[in-house]
Amino acid sequence: MTGYLSLTLYILAILIVFAACRLHVHRNGSRFPAFRTAGVLVFCSILFHLLPPLRHLSVFRIIYALSGEYLDLFWITFYFSTAILLASDYRHTVVHIAVITALSLFAAVGISTVPVRDLSRDGAYTLKPCTVTLLDRLDSECIITWYRTDSYAESLSGTALSMLLDRYERQNREHLRFYARDPVQNISPAFPEKLGLVPLADGNYSGILIEYRGSSRLVPVIAGHTLAEYELTRSIESLVEGSREYPLQVLVLGNPGSGHDHLQLLLEHAEFTLVPVDNPENGLDERVPLVVIGSRFATGPVARSIDEFLNRGGNALVMVSGTEIDSTGDWSARTKSGDPVIELLRRRGIAVQDRLLRDKNHYTIIMNALEDEGVQTVPYPYWIRIPESGFLNGHSVFSGVPALQLYWPSPVSIDGSAGIPLMQTGKNAQADHAPFDTRPLVNSGETVWSGEGSFIVGVIRDDGSRLIVIPDEHAVSSLNDFTGAWDNYTFFVNCAEWISGREHISTLKRRDPSSFALVRRLFP
Repeated sequence: MTGYLSLTLYILAILIVFAACRLHVHRNGSRFPAFRTAGVLVFCSILFHLLPPLRHLSVFRIIYALSGEYLDLFWITFYFSTAILLASDYRHTVVHIAVITALSLFAAVGISTVPVRDLSRDGAYTLKPCTVTLLDRLDSECIITWYRTDSYAESLSGTALSMLLDRYERQNREHLRFYARDPVQNISPAFPEKLGLVPLADGNYSGILIEYRGSSRLVPVIAGHTLAEYELTRSIESLVEGSREYPLQVLVLGNPGSGHDHLQLLLEHAEFTLVPVDNPENGLDERVPLVVIGSRFATGPVARSIDEFLNRGGNALVMVSGTEIDSTGDWSARTKSGDPVIELLRRRGIAVQDRLLRDKNHYTIIMNALEDEGVQTVPYPYWIRIPESGFLNGHSVFSGVPALQLYWPSPVSIDGSAGIPLMQTGKNAQADHAPFDTRPLVNSGETVWSGEGSFIVGVIRDDGSRLIVIPDEHAVSSLNDFTGAWDNYTFFVNCAEWISGREHISTLKRRDPSSFALVRRLFP
C-alpha cells in the first residue's frame, strides 16, 4: 500500500484534467487556444514524471517507478487548478485566475515549508529516535557534504540517499547544513583520491564528509540507503561524544580454512575493540561480550571457561553446527561426537542436533558443466535461505537484513524457558540423519521430500544475561564471497551489537530501498 496512495492521487489528478478538457471542448465546440496551451503544459508535466524512471528502469517497472518519484504540492495543485480553469465557462475568468495563482504560489512555497509525510514501508525515510535525539543535541554548526558524481545522484539509490540526507537537515535547521557536490566536475579529477573517497564498482563516487567543532569524519563510500543512517549517525555521534571503545572477545574454534579472518575488519569498522584471548582455558572476562564460532578445536577446559562465563552473567553469541563439514574439500559431512560446546549448550536447554537440514527454499549453485563446455545450475538443498517471514518479528538483529543464507545448518530444540526461537526454516524443510551425502551433483534437489515442517535455526535468550545460538558456524565464513550473501555479515554485526547492549545502533540499518516505493512528499 506504500506508494500506491500517491500513485492513485497522481493518476486521479491527470484524469480530472482530461475530463475537464472534454467538458471544455463540449461547451465551446472548438479547441480554444488556452486549451491547447494547457494541454501542452499537462503533456510536459507528464513527461517530467515519466522520463527519470525511463532513464534508470526497464519499461516493465515504469508504473512502480511512478509511485517512487516525488509527488509534491506544485504538480498536484497544477493539475487541479488547470481542471478548474478548463471546466469553467469563462464568465468568472478573473476569479479563477486569481484562485489558480494563489494555489500555485502556496504550492511553490509549500514545497519547502509544509511537513513531509513518510508513506514508505517501515518508515524508511523517517529518522530513528536515537538519530533525532542526537541531532537535537547539536549546539554548534554541523556541516554534511555529500560528494557524489551527478550520474549517481540521478540514480534511484542516489535519490533515496538524497531524500534521507534532506531529513537530517530538516531535523535541525539551526545547526545542520547539507551540501551536495560533484567531486570530479565541481572540484578536480584528483580531489576524490586526495580526500580519501572510494569509487563504486561503476566508477561513480558517493562519500560523505561530516564537520563539527573543528573535527571531521569521512565516510569514504556510502552506496544507497541501507546503511546510510547507520553510518551517518555513528559518525556524528563520535564527533559529538568523542571516540568510545566497545570491547569484544572472539573465539574462532572452527576450521581455520573456512575463512574468518575478515571478521576482525568487520567488527573494527563497527567500532568494536577486539580483546585478545590467548588462554581461554584460564577463564574469560564476563564483563566483555563473547563471540564463539565453531567447535572443532574446543577442548574441555575451554568449554568449561565458556560455561563459567555464562554462569557469571556474561553475554555471548555462539555459532556452532551439529555436523562437521569439509568445507575446503569435497563437502563431506559427519556428525560431531562428544563436542564440548554442543554439550554445554545442551545442559542449558538448547540442543543443537546432529542432523542436517535441507529445504526447498535453497541456494542454486552455478558451476562448470561436466560433460560439455558452459555452465550448469545445481539446486543445493543444504544451503538454506531464511526469508524475512522466518525471523523473530521486529527484533533488532534483523535490522537491514531482508534474508539470510545458511550453510549446512542443524535443527535446534529448546527445553522449557531456555530461550525462544530467533528464526525458523520454511514449512517444507526436513532433517536428514547420518550418513550424509552432501555432494552437490548427487543431492541436486531431485530426492523425495517428506515435508517434515518448520525447524528452529536460531535461539535467543534475554533474562539478565544475553545469549544467541546459531546452529551454523559457516554463516560468516568466506562462503559468502561465493554466494554474495553479504546480509549475513550485517546480521553478525547486529548480533554482536545486541550482546553488547548497542541494539539502538543496529536499528538504524534499513532494508534495500528497491523493496518499497520512493514517493515521500505529500501534503497533509
